[in-house]
Amino acid sequence: MTRVVLLGASPGPDISPTGLRLAALPGNPTVAERLRGQLSSMDPRFATVQTGDVAAALRAVADVAESATESLFLIPENSVVHDELIYQITKSKRGALALVAKEPRTGVTEDNGQEETGPEEPVTEDEGPGDRIPIDEAEPEIGLNRVEGLPVRVRIGKSRVVSVGTANHAVTRPNGVVLGPLHISARNAPVLAQTCRELADMAHRFGADDDLMQLIVFGLVRNGVSVGIRGRRDLFYRRVTTQEEINEAGAEMAGMDEDRSRLNNAVKGADGFFTTYFVSTYSRYIARWAARRGLTPNQVTLISIALGVAAAACFATGDRPWMVAGGVLIYFAFVFDCVDGQVARYARKFGVLGGMAGRHVRPVQGIRRLRRPGHRLGGLRPRRRDLDSRARGDRPAVRTPPARLLLRRRPPPQAAVPLPSIPPSTPPTTASCGRRSAPVRWSGARVSEACSRCGRRRASTALSTGRVR
Repeated sequence: MTRVVLLGASPGPDISPTGLRLAALPGNPTVAERLRGQLSSMDPRFATVQTGDVAAALRAVADVAESATESLFLIPENSVVHDELIYQITKSKRGALALVAKEPRTGVTEDNGQEETGPEEPVTEDEGPGDRIPIDEAEPEIGLNRVEGLPVRVRIGKSRVVSVGTANHAVTRPNGVVLGPLHISARNAPVLAQTCRELADMAHRFGADDDLMQLIVFGLVRNGVSVGIRGRRDLFYRRVTTQEEINEAGAEMAGMDEDRSRLNNAVKGADGFFTTYFVSTYSRYIARWAARRGLTPNQVTLISIALGVAAAACFATGDRPWMVAGGVLIYFAFVFDCVDGQVARYARKFGVLGGMAGRHVRPVQGIRRLRRPGHRLGGLRPRRRDLDSRARGDRPAVRTPPARLLLRRRPPPQAAVPLPSIPPSTPPTTASCGRRSAPVRWSGARVSEACSRCGRRRASTALSTGRVR
């Protein structure tokens, strides 16, 4: 469960469009009605915060955060957004995640960019290759540019918000904005409450064009919270204030394929080579077909188990045609083993039973390791004469496991013989190679020994437990 906090019109350029309707969408809903309908599955108890007064709005957010026992999702009330984007933000495992947009630059998009310690950013059209100052030498500045009506006062790195500024707080080379949606985990809710109260006490230092969402992220970052970032990518989000903007947003959103993005997100991004190039290229379409036919992930898992058992039966026959058929069945058993998770993510049907069933599919399919007689099974291989006796109908001889599989008993370790103890203060007197000894020259802890017959010299150290050479 996620606690939803709806923020009214942010101070500055936004005006709450409560009576404006999305004519391009089915049902002609208002912006607020559509957003509440999208969020109704998350939390029917919405917390609405009026943002006419910045200090009062921040204290209201702090009160909600203090009483929250679950994660928080803050979003402006005048947002037009895809359902899939809300789902992707709220299901994030990061402690804090914000939807951001980068300022348009050459070679820089919403989903790439350079960290503060990384390479230099690409130059703009008005700058030459030698005019760009390195990030370490750049001076902090107050961002005056705007992206979608929001001031560019956020420094965005590769995976997190590096720094945020305000009308009176400079930031080094700002390159983006916080669009609006912000997800806070339950463990960071107390930090959010404390941050909002601190920001409320210094509200007089903010400017009239400072956005409320960026102010909250500003406080979180300066309090040490790592705020992750997410771009819109192939999904839609925009704040609207006028009917003209709403009509443009509705037409643009209707022209985007949300189902395709949802299907792509159902496939794991980081997977093995074989799964990525030989299974996931088409398994997503099987998952969509199964979800639209009403199949549940558990039913797809049962199909995978059935295919694995059928493959084991084919392998057990020992005939080459059946073994080829078993290999094909094993491949499709693996395909459906991947499809069940994709169906769960596409249809958003998760459960403990499904996870347990998925974990037990592979052990059940492990019986595909059965081989026909004469093939190696578990490291044991019947001998040729045993196979001949089976062919004649005779009782095969008792098979002896290989010697490498027998448990060899290791001899017990022998007790170490203690060396004779020689006091370190008593230097040795002679050293010999077996024939004749000569005096030893003692030098501190090192002993230099010389043999009078062969002339070789050896060095040794006198220890409390004896002499080590």
